[in-house]
Amino acid sequence: MRERDKIKQQFEYFVQGLEKNDAKFWEMVIAKDCRMQSETVGDAEGFDAVKEKLVWRGPKLDFNRYRIYNTCIFQEKNQAVQSAYVIATVGVKEDYYLHWFTFGGHYLINWIKEDAIWKMSSLKYCHDMECGNTSFVRGWWKLIDYDIWTGYKNHPVISKEEAPWRVMDNEEDWTEEEKIADLFCRYAWGIDEDDFEITASVMTETIQSNIPGNSFEGKKELLTMLQGKRKKENSMSHVGKIVSIKQTGNEAEMVVWRYEPHRIGTKFTHAGNIDTMFYSVDYLWHLKKEDGRWLVTGIDYNIGVFGEKDDGRYYQ
Repeated sequence: MRERDKIKQQFEYFVQGLEKNDAKFWEMVIAKDCRMQSETVGDAEGFDAVKEKLVWRGPKLDFNRYRIYNTCIFQEKNQAVQSAYVIATVGVKEDYYLHWFTFGGHYLINWIKEDAIWKMSSLKYCHDMECGNTSFVRGWWKLIDYDIWTGYKNHPVISKEEAPWRVMDNEEDWTEEEKIADLFCRYAWGIDEDDFEITASVMTETIQSNIPGNSFEGKKELLTMLQGKRKKENSMSHVGKIVSIKQTGNEAEMVVWRYEPHRIGTKFTHAGNIDTMFYSVDYLWHLKKEDGRWLVTGIDYNIGVFGEKDDGRYYQ
């Protein structure tokens, strides 16, 4: 197994611990001297302190679903850095009714290898979205302050210094599909962290972008549009499920479904559809390989709400 696959597995264990509210998963993932900075539950240092912050303190739950998106892992020798988004939905049943709460954000994690096992040496969590019954976390979370940029006074990530693609950029053992999928990770991270150099790095100068009713010619026009939208929002969450990647030589197409459950006004969550994932955009990305590097030549945005049954997998 590749080292990055071992790290990916470790992060899944971490998320399973959150979903099951079981610290046993964290014992094999979090280093003894790990430092955590979280916009929701606060800061902690050392395994025991981090564990206490991560434990669910809300009502006993009847429904729990955590899913992982936009995963990027770079590894060099005994060190690694990872970014990933996690979106969760939890619920409490009352007769036929379901009280629910959906929330999510992005993680920045530094990993070290201890006795052949990858463990988190630092963990930063940026909270991007929330909707539903926020009383579940009353008194022990800090929720988003919509009057503050990023939603919090102290944003733990300095993207221009800490983004994975600025710290490491080692793709030697990546598959072509992984290199292509990483373009969406960069695109999304750059928008959400307001670090548009990273978003721009995935595009050709002549990229064509088509949104119903609008088209944008070239990198400059597309970035201007995206930056304008970002300035209007204190926090954003560009989460995407990679549906398919089709590569033919130096050209490829990638289908991505955008998942933003907090912004789908035409659907509401209830007991009858809790196992359905609703998406808001069907992206078709056109790509080509230039000088050994994949770049995006076009993006078609097909906007409209659609859904599919949750497949039960943590990684999407």
